[in-house]
Amino acid sequence: MQQEVPYFLQRRQQGDLIVFPIIVTDCFWDIIDWLKVIQVRPKDGKPLAEFEEAQRDKVIKEMVREIYSLLATPI
Repeated sequence: MQQEVPYFLQRRQQGDLIVFPIIVTDCFWDIIDWLKVIQVRPKDGKPLAEFEEAQRDKVIKEMVREIYSLLATPI
């Protein structure tokens, strides 16, 4: 928290890094100041663990497609 997070946030602010937080299980991500201002995935903030298997697979597929698109585009 003291070294890595400030470093990553600084690089994100400079446009050198894409931060792609994925909420896997229920947690308090929305009360962490630096995290609540970043668009988390799934987009509604619902943890992956709360989706039924078929829907979870679709959500993961959407995230993979988005990550692929981000990697194909220069920062």
